[in-house]
Amino acid sequence: MLPRTIHRTRRIVAISILAGTASAISVGQAQSQTKTADRPKFEVASIKLDKACEGGPGHDTPPVVSPGRLQMNCLTLERLIQLAYVSFANGVRFSRQVLEITGGPGWIRSDKYDLAAKAESSPGVALMSGPMLQTMLEDRFQLRIHRATKEGAVYTLTIGKNGPKLEPAMEGGCTPRDLDHSPAPVAPGQPGPIFCDEVMERGDRRVEMLEGHGMKMTEFAHGLVFEGVLLDRPVIDKTGYTGVFDFHLRCASVDSGDGGGKGGGRGNAGPAPPVDTEPTIFEALEKQLGLKLVAEKGPVEFLVIDHVEKPSEN
Repeated sequence: MLPRTIHRTRRIVAISILAGTASAISVGQAQSQTKTADRPKFEVASIKLDKACEGGPGHDTPPVVSPGRLQMNCLTLERLIQLAYVSFANGVRFSRQVLEITGGPGWIRSDKYDLAAKAESSPGVALMSGPMLQTMLEDRFQLRIHRATKEGAVYTLTIGKNGPKLEPAMEGGCTPRDLDHSPAPVAPGQPGPIFCDEVMERGDRRVEMLEGHGMKMTEFAHGLVFEGVLLDRPVIDKTGYTGVFDFHLRCASVDSGDGGGKGGGRGNAGPAPPVDTEPTIFEALEKQLGLKLVAEKGPVEFLVIDHVEKPSEN
């Protein structure tokens, strides 16, 4: 099973992009350059519209994988694109980066599909969920897509005025995640493994508690935005730190929704906690980690759909 690094899933809300000049980059170029080249693909693949899962519990469930097989249920094409072209784009590892997807008809965000595919050999999870899924989407949906960049609203992550309060990763304090093998069963009453480079979230409507073990600063920054946890715009790491750290952060919770002023992520904190009980994400980062978020304008990547068609079910 793929890592579900944020345990309380929330709606991904499109990032606000300010006006600017878009410049197409790698994805579109790669598609045109590899039309005649060999690309990793599934031996057998099926994609079917599933009207039964409309609004049901299957939405946003993680993919189920086994050696050489990939199964995804009740996912929109938009979600599949996010997986194939962002989360597993390089075919090697999982990324928490989230990109807005623009263009395309409304059904790519409303219709839900069941996908089942089998590979000729036994490729890894990341390869199947990234490059091989890209090939399938481009074949079955006639998908043509490219990346673009505009100037937009971002946060830059810098060092606070009193200096960093970072905790170097404890040697042996976490277990590297093996995407191709499920972790060993845990005995009843025993804690599960702590995986490196993952953001774990606990809390309720009033308190967010984030933990990250064996993480680089850039991945921690992406974790603040992933699945709409705390922030409503991309975070650009400008701390200059390239080491690996353990992160522990406690702050006021936020709800999915509109708005998003200071202290609100995908929405304002709601209901707002009483004064002085829990700090906002901005306050918590500076007080607990010695880091500072600065709202400014910067380069924002997003995906542009150039062409797409509904698939034939085969």
